[in-house]
Amino acid sequence: MTDILVPTGPADLIDQMIMLQSKASHAPDLALRKVYEQRLAQVQRVAADALQPLGDISPADITAARHDVMQLEADMRACEAQSEFGLGFVALTRAYLEALVILEEHKLAYDKAFGAALTSANDTPENRGLPH
Repeated sequence: MTDILVPTGPADLIDQMIMLQSKASHAPDLALRKVYEQRLAQVQRVAADALQPLGDISPADITAARHDVMQLEADMRACEAQSEFGLGFVALTRAYLEALVILEEHKLAYDKAFGAALTSANDTPENRGLPH
């Protein structure tokens, strides 16, 4: 595999690891699970420095927020599978959008605490195209 060097903040690395862990644990077959586990191992090797708590800000905040987003996605898929698009689906969608904002806020706070060069004073969820 060719390594592609891309500048990113530590919060994005943590978020990527969370998603790869979830994909590996829910992979429908062993071959796909091994692919996700290999990708996860690669990211973990380069992200070791990003896995430390910084004062009151912890990778656990990002993990919890990402898990909330993933659970809401699963709930929305379940509604879609049953063609249930009423008030419950609307409430799930609103909660999902809010969860995305919360996730981005945790990621921004972690990057700022870490001193990530990619985070600027204008880097807000709204500037990233997320609802406020």
